[in-house]
Amino acid sequence: MNNNVLICSSRQRAGLWLMLAALPIAPNGLADTGSIAEKHLFKVYDSLIYRHKPDLRSLGLLPTRDLARFWPKGASRDGVDEVYVRNEAKRLNGYRGLVYIDIENWPVYDVPDRIAQASIAKFVEVADIVHFNTANCQIAYYGVLPDRIYWPIIQKDEKALNKWHVANQQMDVIGAHVDIIAPSLYTFYDDPKGWRLYAEAMLIQARRYHKPVYAFLWPEFASNEPALQHKQLPANSWKGELDCCREFADGVVLWGGVVGGVG
Repeated sequence: MNNNVLICSSRQRAGLWLMLAALPIAPNGLADTGSIAEKHLFKVYDSLIYRHKPDLRSLGLLPTRDLARFWPKGASRDGVDEVYVRNEAKRLNGYRGLVYIDIENWPVYDVPDRIAQASIAKFVEVADIVHFNTANCQIAYYGVLPDRIYWPIIQKDEKALNKWHVANQQMDVIGAHVDIIAPSLYTFYDDPKGWRLYAEAMLIQARRYHKPVYAFLWPEFASNEPALQHKQLPANSWKGELDCCREFADGVVLWGGVVGGVG
């Protein structure tokens, strides 16, 4: 993720806050998704970094914290720097709540097995260090479990999907070292039906780790296409994404405010 702050126009901010206000969230951060006997209570977390953002706790959104500074500036990110990981975790001293670890450079899917196994071992090591130094937090990896793919799902590429399923199975060991599963379900294309296929497949895979699933959603297109960059999702698309996550997940983490890239 890129943590540059995007300054929204008044019109953009108004649209975003109206979309958030439409969420049926109680003061404890739980959205009532229907009869308790039929469905679960749905948690909504605030990881938005828009400048001039109002205090969304009044809407019942829950706070999150991120951990991402695990290496000295300019250092290789191939290995685990235990000192940096420990120091990054210690800045959360006293915090209680959801923490997501943002490491996006250790591949597991579609790489030689020795690389996949090395990546898995590093993810486990970092999770254990963070857990040891943040006893009161629930930790998750952003976008790691399951690995994020798109076109193999849309195109029903059986060979690629088989590789994906193997990679997700290999990462069961990572799932045992985190408290929450936090798949990334950002919107790359103006194709709500395609997004739904991709999201359902991702969320079904997320369930294999037998932990609560809170999906990362972004109310803008996560696209490098000029026509879509920094554009808010149409209201019906955003509603469809929330409805999908209500059906297949335990909650969402709302992200936004980033300049450029897909996060």
